[in-house]
Amino acid sequence: MIRFLAFALLTAGAIQSQSVAGEWDGQFNTPGGLRNIHLVLQLTGEKLTGSVQRVNDTLPLTGSVKGDTVRFSYNIVYNDNPMELMVTAKVTGDAMEGSISFGGMAEDVFTARRKRTPH
Repeated sequence: MIRFLAFALLTAGAIQSQSVAGEWDGQFNTPGGLRNIHLVLQLTGEKLTGSVQRVNDTLPLTGSVKGDTVRFSYNIVYNDNPMELMVTAKVTGDAMEGSISFGGMAEDVFTARRKRTPH
């Protein structure tokens, strides 16, 4: 029984990793309009790393995954001021839905879909 539980926990971790790691296309609203981003996510245990590709640059992200909840942040410069963007989202299959915080000053809806690779 103990071996089965240990196997189930290890398998759940592998499934969790597979469900988040990879490429995602996301979007959210800003005062300047809709923003599209491309995420490349890597997962080591619960530690999330990767990058956010925007129109003009690529930025590193860091965060975590616990169960079906993803949390990550990255830093931008907005109106010559540094700002941390923090995403908290639930993962369901090939979709993420949650919120994005703009330096704690405002919040909006964040969504992302897994990028499909051609077969």
